[in-house]
Amino acid sequence: MIMFHSSNKLFDVFDNRFIQELGFHFGTRVQADNNFNRLDIMPNSQGHKIGYIYECELNLIRILDISIDLGKWDYEMIEEYFSPYANDYLELDNPHEWDSVNTIEDFIVFIQSKGYNGMKYINHYEGNGTDDREDEAFIIFNDYDITIKTIYTVVL
Repeated sequence: MIMFHSSNKLFDVFDNRFIQELGFHFGTRVQADNNFNRLDIMPNSQGHKIGYIYECELNLIRILDISIDLGKWDYEMIEEYFSPYANDYLELDNPHEWDSVNTIEDFIVFIQSKGYNGMKYINHYEGNGTDDREDEAFIIFNDYDITIKTIYTVVL
């Protein structure tokens, strides 16, 4: 599946060492454009703000569909959202299995142990507000599931 990622950094491969939240976020081109409003982009020597949009192919093996946008994808939000419903979403083998999840890294390891390599949600922040497929976004946990096809330079 082809999706888009925006960044204030230029790079040629995705690298797990640079994940800042739950994983790498991808959406439509509109979502990638809209994400520039959230990025801290400093002007270059000519006074222009430069951003990059990455058109990527995602290897979507098994994606957990959570439907909602948590807004902030840190451990506190994951804990608040998933703890009451972990069994509903993740098919726990026993009710205490979720007790081993105490960090964002634990969550990624745990969800991958269930066979998922990413998550899908409706992007309310950068989407177009339709709550349908046009607002779908993905979080991919591993850099090896992402292939950059084209990098677009955007002058903001």
